[in-house]
Amino acid sequence: MFEYMAGELDKYQVGGLTLNVDNSYQYGPICVDSAWRGRGLAEAMIDAHCAIFRQKYKVLVTFVNEINPRSMHFHLNKVGLASAGGFSFNNNQYQMLVRML
Repeated sequence: MFEYMAGELDKYQVGGLTLNVDNSYQYGPICVDSAWRGRGLAEAMIDAHCAIFRQKYKVLVTFVNEINPRSMHFHLNKVGLASAGGFSFNNNQYQMLVRML
């Protein structure tokens, strides 16, 4: 799946920049046990990733299956990613989510 997504990157742009594996950091998944959810751990992980990887990359990228509303809400509303568009893989619909670093 990741290899497919990486091959799709150049179909997307953010801030006038065409994505590729050299200018974007692709991450995922993030899994937080239900006992620890709501404590800001995932947000802290994303913030740490951004602080570390902004020295080398311009864009943070992930993909989320559209049938996963919890992940979509987290990425779009809690950590400031935006949809750059969608793609299909293995009969599933995904959103390519991006955030400038």
